[in-house]
Amino acid sequence: MDVHAGSVDEGARSGRWWRALAFALAAVLTLGTVAMAEAAPGRGGGPPAGVPAGAGQAQGGPPVTVMTRNLYLGSELGGLFAAEDLDGLIGAASEVWANVLASDFPARAEVLAAEVAADRPLLIGLQEVSQFTAVGADGSITIDFLDILLDALADAGLSYEAVAIAPAFEGALPAFDETLGPVQATLLDRDVILVRSDVPPAQLTVLDEQVGLFDAALELPVLGAPLRIDRGWGYVDVRVRNREFRFVNTHFEAFDPGEFIRVQQAQELLAGPLDTDLPVVLLGDFNSDAEANGLAYGILTGPGGFEDVWSLTNPGDPGLTCCHDADLRNEEVDLRSRIDLILIRDGVRARDAHVIGIDPALRTADGLWPSDHAGVVARVMITAR
Repeated sequence: MDVHAGSVDEGARSGRWWRALAFALAAVLTLGTVAMAEAAPGRGGGPPAGVPAGAGQAQGGPPVTVMTRNLYLGSELGGLFAAEDLDGLIGAASEVWANVLASDFPARAEVLAAEVAADRPLLIGLQEVSQFTAVGADGSITIDFLDILLDALADAGLSYEAVAIAPAFEGALPAFDETLGPVQATLLDRDVILVRSDVPPAQLTVLDEQVGLFDAALELPVLGAPLRIDRGWGYVDVRVRNREFRFVNTHFEAFDPGEFIRVQQAQELLAGPLDTDLPVVLLGDFNSDAEANGLAYGILTGPGGFEDVWSLTNPGDPGLTCCHDADLRNEEVDLRSRIDLILIRDGVRARDAHVIGIDPALRTADGLWPSDHAGVVARVMITAR
């Protein structure tokens, strides 16, 4: 599912505040680098996982492993927009909150960490990095997907830092929690880039970081009041060995069957963060089906000049990524579209790619898929400075 919520603090949004949910009851860049002694034993002075041995000038540039992963907020949200009165809205919000708890992100984060451990990507683009807070008279509950995932990665022996944290949609609704009773439930949606922090500066340096929101956004009515669904993007400019490139993570609008909003968002990307002389790796949840001639996908791969890593490295394989059932308990994999993409341009060459999140053996102990989306991992080669 792809409806999300997030907010932006005053610094990250450059003074642009999110409009709170309009009805009565609504309401770093720190790339830590560590010494080689802290890296995995036996690697000596060679490149870490994610920058394969042998990378260098003879091959035209260092191969880099990247990943895109939508974490899934844990519930569909359509019922919120169908509510006809306040009681119906509270009932729908309570159902969303119960679904979020049942989707058990702490357990899913352990599986997601195992996926990361299998490939040890240098850079990861995450979408739907949700933060939920439920506040009642007798206490509160907070579920922060970013903190939980970083802890799971650390428990798996992996070192990652969160950078380019891009808050997007934020909304608050009255709901009912089985433990706390009546609560004010808040959902904050974020897109986040994770960068390996066990890689020495000579092999990986973050040079710049930016986040932003799209001007184009969908507005949906909630009890007759408009609710703006903000979506955003973030990027880091990095140097891997002696090659520099821009790594861009984004999430396009989901509730947009005609792709009117998504096309505008693609055009904004091209005129904004993608307007660079650097080589570019662009990834995320685009909600524009690459296998069905999605309009936003066509903007990026046509006038935008991007190539699709999956199509280049897996011709004839649809590489579907969406979606598992909303409760994450489907036994059969029945994905229907390819909307989670890794695109490249201007001095980046594709080497290989594979889909993750579709192996029935890699689920939680309770049988949950780690997300409603599959993810994509690719190795690309930076061939130009």
